[in-house]
Amino acid sequence: LAGLISEFLKDTGAVVPKANPAYRRPSSAAGEWGASRDATAGWNKGRLEIVSSGGDPFVFVGGLPAGQGPFTVSFVFNSNSKGPGQVFWQTAGDKGFHRDRSVIFKPVHDGNDHRVELKLPAEAPIIALRIDPAADKGTITLGEIRLTDGRGKVVRSWPEGR
Repeated sequence: LAGLISEFLKDTGAVVPKANPAYRRPSSAAGEWGASRDATAGWNKGRLEIVSSGGDPFVFVGGLPAGQGPFTVSFVFNSNSKGPGQVFWQTAGDKGFHRDRSVIFKPVHDGNDHRVELKLPAEAPIIALRIDPAADKGTITLGEIRLTDGRGKVVRSWPEGR
């Protein structure tokens, strides 16, 4: 069958797509969370550990269940990196993450735990979330990550069930 397909493609001059060299499959170590090409991510002792090589490190998750806004995202933050932080969200119909659907925060990069709680003014259900925790090299951990809807109901939490 493979031979027939190859012959058909050759005979018809079909254009065969090539793999995107910039694509990174989300790390299985991070479960459903994916990481940017400037970072790796994985769960370590109940925290999402992000190792940044610099540039634009971020983690993202999709497939979030419905909820009604406005939303709150909270997490325990620990970092030895530098730079500002930003959280983006995506609702149905949005094309990717955009600065108009984000909030900036000023993380403390001192190697100690800090509770971060951010209001996300999205009224429509959020389907994806992206956390940009820093803008430099270093290790960042996020623990007790929660997305809460406008009624105070936890929409999702990580690690699961927290």
